[in-house]
Amino acid sequence: MDKLDIDAIKQIAIKHNLVLIEDGAQSFGSSYKTKKVGSIADLTCFSFNPVKNLGAMGDAGAVTGSKSLIDKVKMYRDHGRPTKHSYQTIGYNARIDNMQAKIIQAKLRFLDKWNRKRRIIAHTYTDELQSIVQTPQENLDSYHTYYVYVIQTDRRDDLRAHLQNAGIQTNRHYPTPTHMTPAFSKYANKFLSKTEKVRGRILSLPMYHSLSPNDQEYIINTIKSQYSS
Repeated sequence: MDKLDIDAIKQIAIKHNLVLIEDGAQSFGSSYKTKKVGSIADLTCFSFNPVKNLGAMGDAGAVTGSKSLIDKVKMYRDHGRPTKHSYQTIGYNARIDNMQAKIIQAKLRFLDKWNRKRRIIAHTYTDELQSIVQTPQENLDSYHTYYVYVIQTDRRDDLRAHLQNAGIQTNRHYPTPTHMTPAFSKYANKFLSKTEKVRGRILSLPMYHSLSPNDQEYIINTIKSQYSS
């Protein structure tokens, strides 16, 4: 995996007077060179979907960034109006409701602890599985919080069926690349060969902060048994 150089990307944005928007949907609590995700780009978009590291009860999200850009975001998320009856542009109804916000606030104090547990689980997977499947490579400049733990293997479908038979649920994030979906295929002017190759090899293993050592050991041993046969 090539190392992502965010500093170089920022310089390109500055050189061409571009706004750098970061998709932080799966990385709440992560950091890059000691800077928290949310304080690196001009705008960072977070998701509080229930399955995320910091999740609400339903779909919700937030954006961080410079004040001038945040003022625009606030306008767009509230029907395009800076004040109640002043519509400056066409916007959306994308306001987080009070209940979801309270849930996020209550869970926020536990996030660092939960993320540390995720990292322990992820590193255990890596230590035990790196000799038989391709495990994630962690960027040493980053503090990875592992929303998902994704391995790669040429025997993905066989392994997934083997785990399913053992009562272990897995997932494919994501089975269809964006450029191959109807909404975006018209923008793809060339094949993305690496993306299309990887989509047939990736498998997300169980990853959540409350995964017990015994359950993780069972998952690891079940994977090993597939490759020892």
